Amino acid sequence: LKLSAETLAGSEKLTLVISPENPGDFIGMNSDSLKVFLGEKSFEYNFLKGLTIISSQFILMIVIATLGSTFLSLPVNILFCLFIFFCGNIIDFMRDLSTVINVFGAHEHVHGISDVVNKPNIFVFFLNYILKKPLLALSYVLPNFKNFNVGHYFIDSINIPYRKIFASFGYVLLYALICLPLSFVVFKRREFT
Repeated sequence: LKLSAETLAGSEKLTLVISPENPGDFIGMNSDSLKVFLGEKSFEYNFLKGLTIISSQFILMIVIATLGSTFLSLPVNILFCLFIFFCGNIIDFMRDLSTVINVFGAHEHVHGISDVVNKPNIFVFFLNYILKKPLLALSYVLPNFKNFNVGHYFIDSINIPYRKIFASFGYVLLYALICLPLSFVVFKRREFT
């Protein structure tokens, strides 16, 4: 619903009274917006779409576990999957860390970011040289599990678009097309004793 200035005719206030008609309707409000899920597009339907996206995340973890099981023992594979899951959820943090790691580390207290950049520390320079490229590379190789996050859709009462569901399954398919043939090759070359 968009109202132009001509529609309001100089009024400063507009009052809308909205009440749900069906038990499946859901109304969500922010300070600057109002969102309504109606009837067949109810909160339950949106919740089902969210569960579909989360299940695609589990499928991705199964694909990664299958890859790990071809060359790792069971306990190491479990730790490998936990590592992938943890790092996949902090991808944005790893990218931020790799870009600002050289800004951190002045010895005395300074008041501006330009003062920190102008006083390089040899430890931070070495840390930047050693960690920046691997962290950045790791952040692009690992799956980004933020793509499967649907919490903000529920918190802000936003209907989950179908393109989000298809994008999550496409993301899983892309990783499956890379990981499963790779696991097949590793398994085929593995020597059993």
